[in-house]
Amino acid sequence: GNFVTGNAMSILDINGHTLSVDGAFSGPGFLAGSNTSNLTLNGTAGNVKFATTKEILKDFKLLNAATASLTSKLDITAGTGPGTEGSVQVPNTGVLTTNGNLTIKSSVDGTARIATGRTTGGYIVGDVSVERYLSSDRSWRLLSTPTVGQTVRQAWQENGTYPGNSFGTIITSNLASWAVNGFDFQTPG
Repeated sequence: GNFVTGNAMSILDINGHTLSVDGAFSGPGFLAGSNTSNLTLNGTAGNVKFATTKEILKDFKLLNAATASLTSKLDITAGTGPGTEGSVQVPNTGVLTTNGNLTIKSSVDGTARIATGRTTGGYIVGDVSVERYLSSDRSWRLLSTPTVGQTVRQAWQENGTYPGNSFGTIITSNLASWAVNGFDFQTPG
């Protein structure tokens, strides 16, 4: 059935359990998640919103033709150890609209994932931030980005802006034209 979230101060804490909703969310209240909380939707859920500092789930599933729209930030946990990583699953004809609020987390403990959906795509609409943990040891790494419609500068270099530490990556060139070509710095060649 439907799920009514009460008044604007109402918070339903999933508290390490699985909340399954077969209908729509309504009301101004919030959900509270955790590294071990799961949310399964099986209907036209409408807007899904999480309480500040409780915007995390282990697994988020939209079954069958379920639809949902995230109206607050939501992190899918990187886990607390091997085999505890979270996932987003939209296996059938469902659609998750992120509104730019979904982050797939990564840490020393693991990396969350988006499970394979239908082959025609379109099961996640909107921007998704994907993190990738890299250890601090100095070593060569091969990274790629499976995105369409973005350059490396846009996806990994914050489109040339520098919002502060822990954002983007620095890509260098040994050419005199480094700045014109979109690199961050010139390195001796």
